[in-house]
Amino acid sequence: MEAILAFLTSPWFTAIASVASIVSLLLSALVLLNVRKIRSFYVFTARVPELVDRLKTNSSELSTQMNDFQGFLPQIRLILADTEVALHSLSKKLRGPEKRVVLALAVRVKGYDPKHEGEGPLRDIYVDMHKVVATIEDLREDLKWER
Repeated sequence: MEAILAFLTSPWFTAIASVASIVSLLLSALVLLNVRKIRSFYVFTARVPELVDRLKTNSSELSTQMNDFQGFLPQIRLILADTEVALHSLSKKLRGPEKRVVLALAVRVKGYDPKHEGEGPLRDIYVDMHKVVATIEDLREDLKWER
């Protein structure tokens, strides 16, 4: 029994155990990062197409409503509210420059007041919605090649 206790308390054994513990901690962190990356990839591929379709639908409706801007102010507000929600949901599934672009558009959509700002800024929002859709679709195509 003393031999086992002496072996377990020897300096070289404790050094090896400490190194093994640190290595296992690093491996656990690496596994955690990889699991998070895989999870975000599957959430992205499952949910983002629906959100992009929603943005496309909203931009199409917005285009139709802009033809008679004054007559469709209530509908324009509803479309913009739905667009803002979709953009915030989309931003949670993105990283990097794509996320910044989506959040910037969400801020613009939230701050837009059709009664005071008129049709010009709404057209800019419409164009930016198309840019976001194109950016996300390009990102989706790029991700197909990564996996």
